Amino acid sequence: MNLSLTTRRKGTEVFLADLGDGTHGLPAHEASMPTEIRAHLTERHGLDTVYLGPLAHRSDGLRVHALEARGADDARGEWYDAARLARVAFAPGQPAGLVAECLSGGAALPEVPWTEPGWLARAGAWAEAELARHGTPATAEPEQLIVSPWACTLRIPAGDTHAFLKAAPHPFPYEPDLTALLRDRFPEHTVPLIARHPDEHWMLSLDIGEARVVEEDLTEEHLPIYRRALGSYARMQHRLAGETDALLALGVPDRRPATLPDLYDEILDDTYWLAGDLEGGIGEADQRRLRAYAPEFRATCEELAAAALPDTLLNVDWWHGNLSFRDQGDVMFDWAESVVGNPLYSLTTIDRVTEVGAMPEFFRDALAGTYLEAWEEWASPAELLRLRELARPGAILCRVQTWRQCVRLHADADRYARDRLSVAANLSRLLPLVK
Repeated sequence: MNLSLTTRRKGTEVFLADLGDGTHGLPAHEASMPTEIRAHLTERHGLDTVYLGPLAHRSDGLRVHALEARGADDARGEWYDAARLARVAFAPGQPAGLVAECLSGGAALPEVPWTEPGWLARAGAWAEAELARHGTPATAEPEQLIVSPWACTLRIPAGDTHAFLKAAPHPFPYEPDLTALLRDRFPEHTVPLIARHPDEHWMLSLDIGEARVVEEDLTEEHLPIYRRALGSYARMQHRLAGETDALLALGVPDRRPATLPDLYDEILDDTYWLAGDLEGGIGEADQRRLRAYAPEFRATCEELAAAALPDTLLNVDWWHGNLSFRDQGDVMFDWAESVVGNPLYSLTTIDRVTEVGAMPEFFRDALAGTYLEAWEEWASPAELLRLRELARPGAILCRVQTWRQCVRLHADADRYARDRLSVAANLSRLLPLVK
């Protein structure tokens, strides 16, 4: 379930709906995306809002979204300050304590710029000026397409097309510059980037035009276009294998095999994010198993580092959720979770999607075969199969670290138990590999 916590007057008043039987509470809705939430609040409650970010994500799935009211007050409901709130009877299941904490200033949002009041107007003004300079003026105000601790994307109507402003979060400030490098090298596979803000880490791009986005269940029909895109990705990696120094200079993280054993130890020492205190976290017995695996993991990394495959750029979140399929060149976007490392780490999200049942195993195996074939210039098919198995633990660890970087942006991570569990869930993928 999703709830919206909307404040006004610099956060001193909160909007509550009458839920019947003399009780009140935050408006509930199925919507989870900013544009949908704002539309619901306008239609159902007469609220004109700006989405600020997620305020809580409990282990039972309840999410509380923070918004700020703006414009004329035509709300169909009532506003409560701290004194009046103390006399309200909240409906069962409503987070009364969180609401009170928010009004007292104790419930901070994730520590990213776009949760700050006024950020949307400032970012929109910059995008409007850049679009005008480019000759594609904005024709309406920005829509808040995605707002989370690790991503913020605005969609801006511009004539008969759209532009997109993406703000890079703190762990991934290199994304605009990396996207610019990729646009220069591979324009057919990268979003049409038209501007970057060097200090804010913003990038502005135009819509790619007609494309096919795969969101439904994957079937054999999708396999040819997915394999085509994966082949293009591998060829991009071939070319970038000689540019690792330039990539590292941009700030892309170094996740070459030799760096991972120390990162592994660091992650296991940071026990809070293993969520052993939560159902679904990594308990003490499994933590001991993972620690005992450290020498074997180090040996595996050393063996992979000595193999013939070149280190290159890889996106540890490469899958169809970050792809738009086009005959003239499949576009790959969202390069935030990129690293420099062994190319076989690229398959980790495809493996994960299969593990959770969102990709058939035959589909995953066909993709893996396509990808390994692309590297036969460096190793035999049999050797590549062996190296794929050696790469699995390191690939998992790269994904763990990107999640860990993201969720640590929460000012009070205890309010985001589901996000804490995401780190543990990814690290748990190592357990079947541990003897």
